[in-house]
Amino acid sequence: MPSINKLYLIIGPGLIVCYALQYTFYPESQAFVTFQNDGTYKLVTGLLLLLLILTQWGLTFARVTKLTSAKCEMTLSFHKWSGAISPLLLFIHSIKIGNGYLAILTLTFITNLVLGFLSIGKSKPIHIRYFQTWVLLHSVFSVVVLVLTFFHIWVVVYFE
Repeated sequence: MPSINKLYLIIGPGLIVCYALQYTFYPESQAFVTFQNDGTYKLVTGLLLLLLILTQWGLTFARVTKLTSAKCEMTLSFHKWSGAISPLLLFIHSIKIGNGYLAILTLTFITNLVLGFLSIGKSKPIHIRYFQTWVLLHSVFSVVVLVLTFFHIWVVVYFE
């Protein structure tokens, strides 16, 4: 059994698998879809998902501003745990992957989560090439998720 510090490595991927299994094998619950189609519900859960995405950028801010090591570790721990629970928040916001840019947003979000769980950390210098590639991919996917999220907000506000 992993330590409590590594439990996010089981919870996060487990939630991603649950999301994928639900989407693949289980028909949509009409009651749940009706609930998710409510404007207030979509607004509240969308704002919570946006808040989660924005707080994920706190780790970048902590590293760029060179916060103390202890604060960076705390921010990293929060980053990992909020990433681990984000598939649940995505499911609560929308049971469907969507079409067009929404499908790209959802799949990019999930891919970035998977990338996050593939981190080995920079403490193993033998894997420096892996770490550099991982940081690049995770950063690019994070930017794409953020841009598509703001595009989604613009579409929702402008067209609905």
